[in-house]
Amino acid sequence: MAEEWEAQGEVMAAVTRVLAGHVGRERVISRAGLVAAVRRDLGVRVSERKVRAAVNGLRKRGVLVCSAGGRGGGYWLAKDRADAMDFLAREVRPRIRDLAEVERAMMRAVARRWGQPGLFDGVASDGRREAVR
Repeated sequence: MAEEWEAQGEVMAAVTRVLAGHVGRERVISRAGLVAAVRRDLGVRVSERKVRAAVNGLRKRGVLVCSAGGRGGGYWLAKDRADAMDFLAREVRPRIRDLAEVERAMMRAVARRWGQPGLFDGVASDGRREAVR
């Protein structure tokens, strides 16, 4: 497990080094390009999934990694506030709304099938949510 964390840290460091040359939407690097550059940086084969996980880990640490899908899409570091806010509005907030809609629909289905959940259903003793049984 420690080796896996260390390897993921190396991938995050490599992603950071590669993205340092891609600041601003106009300097986007494709997903395939990022994976290839990370592989060259590390000198080992790294899966696309590990690179995406590294991007997600960097974002969770506050690194302003932006992305866009589709033709002309890829990854870049935000060059200014507008760049970061555009990414949040275009990519992150719609996912949050979609997940909230999924949660509401599933909670309604749980209530129909097994009755209204109790006050503490789905909340672990440490306050984190857990699966409703």
